[in-house]
Amino acid sequence: MGELLTQAACAGLRPLDDRELLPVLLKLLATRTPVNQWPTQMTTAQKAERARELARARSAAADRPPATVTALPDPARPSELAISIRRAVTADRQ
Repeated sequence: MGELLTQAACAGLRPLDDRELLPVLLKLLATRTPVNQWPTQMTTAQKAERARELARARSAAADRPPATVTALPDPARPSELAISIRRAVTADRQ
């Protein structure tokens, strides 16, 4: 909504209600997705192809395993770390 009001201000508009924002909203939408690419402007064949493409994407997403987050091990306490370093140094010297 903030971007819409910013665009309205840039256009020199001071909207009093939602009806006055409609032209700005349509212009903002058209800059992101041209009107000729809106689904309502597609032919029947284009709509069918888009539906097939969306169905394939949903099917592919359903086939993927869910992302799992592996927990990192707890960091060693300084005393444990010092002991393991001493052991490693001693083993390396031997």
